[in-house]
This record gives sequence, C-alpha cells and structure tokens, in this order.
Amino acid sequence: MRKDGSRFRADVAISALTDETGKLRGFSKVTKDITERKRTEELLQESEARHRKLFDNNPHPTWVFDRDTLQFLAVNAAAVRKYGYSSSEFLEMTIKDIRPPEDVPNLLERVASLRNGNESGGVWRHRRKDGTLMDVEITSYALNFAGRAAEVVVAVDVTQRKRDEAEKRKFVDSLAASNRELELRNREVEHATKLKSKFLSSMSHELRTPLNAIIGFSDLLSEETAGQLNEKQKRFVGHVLTGARHLLALINDILDLSKIEAGQLELRCEDFQVKDVLPEILSTIRPLAMAKHIGVGHSTEETCVYADRLRFKQILYNLLSNAVKFTPEGGKVEIDYSNDGGMVFVSVSDTGVGIRPEDQKLIFEEFRQVSDTTRGVTEGTGLGLAITKRLVEQQGGTIAVESEIGKGTRFSFTLPVGKTVAKHGQKVSDAQTHPDSLGPIGTKPLILVVDDELPARELLASYLEGAGYAT
Repeated sequence: MRKDGSRFRADVAISALTDETGKLRGFSKVTKDITERKRTEELLQESEARHRKLFDNNPHPTWVFDRDTLQFLAVNAAAVRKYGYSSSEFLEMTIKDIRPPEDVPNLLERVASLRNGNESGGVWRHRRKDGTLMDVEITSYALNFAGRAAEVVVAVDVTQRKRDEAEKRKFVDSLAASNRELELRNREVEHATKLKSKFLSSMSHELRTPLNAIIGFSDLLSEETAGQLNEKQKRFVGHVLTGARHLLALINDILDLSKIEAGQLELRCEDFQVKDVLPEILSTIRPLAMAKHIGVGHSTEETCVYADRLRFKQILYNLLSNAVKFTPEGGKVEIDYSNDGGMVFVSVSDTGVGIRPEDQKLIFEEFRQVSDTTRGVTEGTGLGLAITKRLVEQQGGTIAVESEIGKGTRFSFTLPVGKTVAKHGQKVSDAQTHPDSLGPIGTKPLILVVDDELPARELLASYLEGAGYAT
C-alpha cells in the first residue's frame, strides 16, 4: 500500500542479513511494482481465452499445425465432425494425412512457400477418414504456438459450390454449343432460302410464259376472234381463264416474296398523285365488288406520294381484294388518303366479318391465313398481306390493322409524301409521233414481233392483227 492509501501489486523479495560470524542481524526487503506487468498478463490471458473460444466455436474446421513437422497441434470440434477423426487421432497425424496422395507434392511446395513468408490460400482437395473427398477453401496465417512456428488454418467446405460451378460451366458450354449449332443451322437455312429464292426468281420467265399463253389464247377464244363459240364452250373457256389467272396470281405472290427475300426486288420510286392510280385499280376491283353488291367509295383529294407506282397499286389492290373477299353482300368498302405530317396516310376500310385480336398478330406472317367463319376455308396462299407489309416497309412506310368482329376492318399504311406533281402525262415517243415510220403494207401499219417463244409470238400477233396491224 502506498502512502496515499492506494493499493498496487508488487513482487517482494526478502533475504536474511548476517554478520561475518553468521549471526542473523536482520532482513532486507526489495519491493517491485508489477501492476503493469500483471495487467498485461491478464489482458494476454483474456485475449488467449477469447481466441481459444473463437477457435473452438468456429463453425468451419480449424486447426493449428507445426510448420516444420506438419503435425497437428490443435483442432476444433468442427474439424472433428467434418473429417471424422477424433481430437486425439488428429494430434497423432500430419496435414499430409488429410490430402490425397497425388496432392501431397503440391502441398509440400505450398508449405515451403509459407516458410518463405508467403500467404496461403486457395481451394484444395481434402480426404475424410472414410476416404471420401471434398473441396475446401483454405485461409491460413502464421502464429507462435507454445513457442513453435505454426500456422492456423480455416477450411470451408465448398464441395457443393464447386459442383454448382461445374454444372454452371457445363450448362454454359452446352448453351454455347447449342448456339453454335443454331447459328450453323441458321446459316444453312439462310443459304437454302437464298438458293430457293434464286431458283424461283430465275424460274419467273419459265413459269409465267406458258400461263400467259394459256390466258392470252383463252382470252382470244372468249372474244371469238377465231370463230364463234357455243354457250358451253364459252363457259369452259371462262373456267380456263379463271383458273389460269388464279394460278398466275399465286405464282406472282410466290415470286414476289422470293425476290424480296433474295434482295432482288427493284423499286423505281417517283412522285405521283394517289388519285391518278385509282381508276386502274378500281376497274379491276369493281367487277368483284359488283358481284357481291358491295359499294366501293374513295377520296378525291390532291395527295402526292413518293413510291414505286407499280408496287403502290399492288399494295392497294391486295388490301382492296381482301376487303371485298371478307365483306358480306351489300357491304361497303372505303378508300381514304391524306397528307399526314410528311407521310401519306392511306386506309382501306370495310364492313366485313372482322379479324379476331389473336389473329391480328399473325396475318402479316408468310403463309398465314385467317379463316372466314361464315365460309370456312379461305382461298389463297396466305402471302398477300405478308408481301404487302414488306413492300410498304421497303419504301419507308408502316402498316397497321384495326378490326372488330362483326363490324369490319381497317388496314392503313403510310408512305413518304412526294413533291408537287405536274399534270399527269407522259412524253410521247418518236415512234408514236411519227407513225409512218412503222412502214405501211397497203393500209395497215407493220409491226415486227420478236420473242424466243412461238406461242408468245403467235399470241401477240393475233392481238395486233385483231387491232388492225400487220405483223
């Protein structure tokens, strides 16, 4: 106790004092204040106890091994549970005993690296007492254990994670292989499609020429230019004409789609008035509409469009023919068009049966047909709207459909606005300006007919001779 009454911890040494004869003369006492040392020792003990508790209670296997002998110096309960060895068994083993024999050389290299001051870590294979293997992720650090250079190790079982990673890699590899195969198949399909399109495109002349001959000669027969026909013969010729024209329309659809897919469709865009192309289209549509007593109305606005004239007529004809086809007798079809902010807006409306919402998403796909519920099967290839959509989009426009079952349908499309067009007219060719250049034979102008197909030459010659020309 100090003079001020405070207490402190001391190390006291007492020794006897004797004279030269050995007689006890007294005692000497040396007192040393060891308060700080004791406090340090207590803190150290508390720290060791805390670390020991953390060591023992760590949920992951944890051990201490001697860096020189590789012998286990301490193990926790988690290691006993995970590896299957008792604590006493562990203390008689080295860390080599929990590794597969083939992994020991790598282990020794890693231990040598530790002795050089390098850190240890990574994923290793460990062997349990029953011989089963597991993947563990190692974390270790150096420490002094009871005066020995040692290493404390924490081992986390990552076997399931490794399995999951392996499955993930397997899945990714499989997916990559499937993608490569799919790309290969897509290239093969694309190549086959191009070959098909190229073939069909090149067959255009061969397919159309005989049909044109059938249609042309049947038309001549129906006009009785080669002699009168009885009613039965006229009816038969009419059937031939109807079938041939239907077949030609189907072939034209297939060939048009093939040209579009092959990138061979040529567009010759120009400025023209929409109302200027309507008469030709209506002259074709009206007979079909009149047969069903369907009224066809149209706008007469001055609206200039920039498009391919032939393809514009094809787009409008496809939409009008569909409208007439799906409109019951006594219905109505309307054509409207206007300039709508830099684009020409054209719509074809009908009072037909309508299109179901789920079918509206499909009608622009190739070979898709929407059945008329009142008639069942629908004629055609299912290409008309698909081609129409492609033609609109290739000219910088869009197409859409609005419909309600039982009330009708409206197809609308946009195309770029054209510049102001002068009054419709065409430059007359020199041959037309100077008809004498044809060279008359008697009183008939002479026309030279050139074609590599005999039926085509005969057909054209028949038409020209019927019109008063010599060939």
